[in-house]
Amino acid sequence: MNKKSWLIGFFLALILAIGYQLREKNSINVPLPGLSMDEYSNAWVGLSLIRLGMPVGISGLSGIATYPTYINPDRVFSSTIPGGALPISYPWFDHPPLMGLVSGSFAYLRGDRVFEDVSMGTIRKPIVLFSTLNIGLIFLLAYLWFGPLTAVLAALLYATSPLAIAGGRMVQAENGLVPMWLISLCFLAGAEKYKKTNLIRLAAIFAGLAVLFKLSGVTAIISGTLIVRKRRDLIEFLAISISIALLFVFYGLAIDGREFIAVLTSNAQRTYGIGLNAVYDLVTNTKITSTKYLTDGWPLVGWLGLGFLTLKKKLSPLVICLGGYLAIYLLFGSASYGWYRIPFLPFLFIAAGYFLAGGVTGANTLLALVALLIPLGVNLSKIFEGVTLPWLVSAFRFGSFGLILLALTSLVWPGRRVLSRAARVGVILLLVAAIVSNIVYAKMIDVNYWYKVN
Repeated sequence: MNKKSWLIGFFLALILAIGYQLREKNSINVPLPGLSMDEYSNAWVGLSLIRLGMPVGISGLSGIATYPTYINPDRVFSSTIPGGALPISYPWFDHPPLMGLVSGSFAYLRGDRVFEDVSMGTIRKPIVLFSTLNIGLIFLLAYLWFGPLTAVLAALLYATSPLAIAGGRMVQAENGLVPMWLISLCFLAGAEKYKKTNLIRLAAIFAGLAVLFKLSGVTAIISGTLIVRKRRDLIEFLAISISIALLFVFYGLAIDGREFIAVLTSNAQRTYGIGLNAVYDLVTNTKITSTKYLTDGWPLVGWLGLGFLTLKKKLSPLVICLGGYLAIYLLFGSASYGWYRIPFLPFLFIAAGYFLAGGVTGANTLLALVALLIPLGVNLSKIFEGVTLPWLVSAFRFGSFGLILLALTSLVWPGRRVLSRAARVGVILLLVAAIVSNIVYAKMIDVNYWYKVN
C-alpha cells in the first residue's frame, strides 16, 4: 500500500471510531424507549420464532385478529406512554422476519426468554453495529462512484450527523434494509469498475436479503435492475434476487397461508401519508419517530447536492437509488413515520459529500459556502439553547458575511488565484466547524434533551 492508501485507511478507521462512539453513547434512552413499540415487537417476533416456531408481535393492521395483552418492557407504560393492552397478533406477518431474527437472536443469546425480559439496552446493540457498518459502506460506495475526497466527506458527515446517529439506533427494519442495499450497490459498483461480473451475483444475494428485512427493500432490486447493463447479467441478477425475496412468501404460506394473504391485503389498503405533499414534508422536516423531530440541516444539503449532481452528470447510480426509493416511499405511504426516511440518508450524505468536495476543489466554492451555513447555523442555534457564547454568535454572523463576499469576489475576478484559494480555505474551515458542531450537538442529545424535542 502506498502512502495515500494508508492515509485514507487511517481516516476511515478514525471516522468509524467516532461514529461508533457517538451512536453507542445514550443509545438506550435516545430515542426514548416506548416511542415506537415496533422496536420491542420486532425483537419479540424473532424471539418467538426461535422458541415457538411462530412469529408473535404487535399488529396495528385493520381486519387482523389481535389479542389484547399486558406487557410492560423497560416499564415504558410507567414512564414514556400511557398504559394499556397491546394488540398482539399471531402469526405475525406485518413485515418480513429478518430484523426480528437479528434483534430477537441477540436477546435470546443474552438470556431473554419472555417478552417482558427484552430490553432496549440489549436489542439496540446490533443495530448500533449495523449503523456503524453503514459508515464504512458509504465510504466504499462513494469511493467507487466519485473518488476518495467524496468518500471521506460522505462518511464523516454520516458518522457525525445527529439525525443519522439517533435514527441509526432504532430497532426498525429500515436499519437492516440499508446495509444490505449498500452492500449490494458496492458489489455492483465493483463489478463495473473492475470488470468482475461474478460480483453481480453477490449483489443480487444482498438485494434479495434487503427485501427480507422489509418489503420496501424491493428498491434494492429495482436500483440494481436499472444499474446493470448487460442482458445476461441482468437476468442472473433478477433470478437470484427475486428468488431470495420470494422466501418471505414461502415462509408466510408455510406457517398460515390464509392469515398471510389477509395481512398483505390489509397492508395494501393503508392510506396514511400518501400524496405529493409527502415530498414537501420529506425535504423540509427531519423526523425521527411518528411524533418527534430532530432538526438537522444535512439532508437539505444532500438534496441540494443531488440537484448539483444531476446537472453535472445527469443520470448516475446515486440518482437512480434516490429516485427509486422515493417512488417506493410514495407508493407505500411513508410520511407518517420517521424511520421510513432512513434509507434516503446514505445517498443524501453521499450527494452532500460530492457537493462539498466540489467546494474544496474549487468547482462550486460559492454554492458550497452557502450550503454549509445551513447545517452549521442549525447546529449552533441548538447549541446556543444550552450555552450562551456571544462572541461565537458574532463570529458566525460576520465570518459568514465575509466568506460569502470573498467567494463572490473570487468569481468577479477569477484570475486572482489568491482570492480563489482563500475562498476554498474558507470552505474547508466552515466544513471543519460544521463537523465539530455536529459532534457537540450530538453529544448534547441525552435523555433530558430528548424530552424537550418537539
